[in-house]
Amino acid sequence: LHDICWANDLFSLYEHDQLFFTFNAQLPGKVVQREWEWHTKTNRVFMNGSEQGQSKAFINDIYWLLFPLKAYQDRDQIELSVRENQLSPLLQADSTEVVIRYVSGKGYTPNDTYKLYVDDNLIIREWSYLKAGKEPPARMTAWGNYQTIGNMNLSLNREGPDGFKVWFDGVRVE
Repeated sequence: LHDICWANDLFSLYEHDQLFFTFNAQLPGKVVQREWEWHTKTNRVFMNGSEQGQSKAFINDIYWLLFPLKAYQDRDQIELSVRENQLSPLLQADSTEVVIRYVSGKGYTPNDTYKLYVDDNLIIREWSYLKAGKEPPARMTAWGNYQTIGNMNLSLNREGPDGFKVWFDGVRVE
């Protein structure tokens, strides 16, 4: 997990004072959009210009954007396993599967499991979310549109089956 963060240079986030991004999600029948400003040094959070604190919406949205970094920060609350030469479920690509499971009722989503499918350069190409660790996955997305923001290599589009999509606009650090 450390290596994935390092390969994407996610640790460089804390060299900056602020992270700005707009979280967007296409759900059946609606689009969700939230603009965030996170003061990384003071941990102040603003949504659509109003201070929010660490709300459930912010925690959800920041995990979507920075999942490997957030999971690394939660490393005392997770079990980690790695299996090489696995076929990813959506793209059917040969991948290394990194399984992250929040254990013993710990974390924001206790007992949830995430399967990351990474390429040879440790770039995440897909993930699967297993609510309470149960198959089949509740959500699967392919990660694409990688862009360098600050020094971070971030996926700005996540597309799943049945028209589900998460994407990020206005991502910048100061």
